[in-house]
Amino acid sequence: MTEEEKILYKLNKEERLVEALKKIEPKETSETTHEPEILTPEEHFYFLKMGLKCKNYVPIGRRRIYQGVILNIHLHWKKHQTLQVIVKTFTPEELKGIAVELTRLTGGIVLAIHEENTIIMYRGKNYSQPPTEIMSPRFTLPRKKALDKSRYRDALRAVRRYIPKLGQELALLHAQAKNEDGKPSE
Repeated sequence: MTEEEKILYKLNKEERLVEALKKIEPKETSETTHEPEILTPEEHFYFLKMGLKCKNYVPIGRRRIYQGVILNIHLHWKKHQTLQVIVKTFTPEELKGIAVELTRLTGGIVLAIHEENTIIMYRGKNYSQPPTEIMSPRFTLPRKKALDKSRYRDALRAVRRYIPKLGQELALLHAQAKNEDGKPSE
């Protein structure tokens, strides 16, 4: 392969990663809407204080939200009213998106985002444990596919950061080729 072919191959990697991400995405999506219960300020303060003191938590790592996370949240809510969801390695905007998705998938109420890495959730006043189909929704990814999706997403982020440099290298290579062609032969 020539240098130009190598650079073009690297530039096309973004398209391949986007196609791989589309293949992994679940086919059906949930259009369920969640109507959160209205909490009085006193109840909100009480549950927030209780959530900050509690030691039960569910970690969310690089796989984000998959079937096991939703199931763990409902299993915690079997005995506890509040729950801490520990989310690290994500930006504050991504953290807010995760909080909204958790609210939609679990039916709970997000009380607060604490210290930029903890979401405090409340299960609701009239909580009853839902059937298994709801606790482990089919439209969320299983564990292995969620890991593959996170790998592709990280690779895509790295490639997008690297693309401007490849474009400059390709332009430099073309400029060198023009200079070599423009020189008189001796």
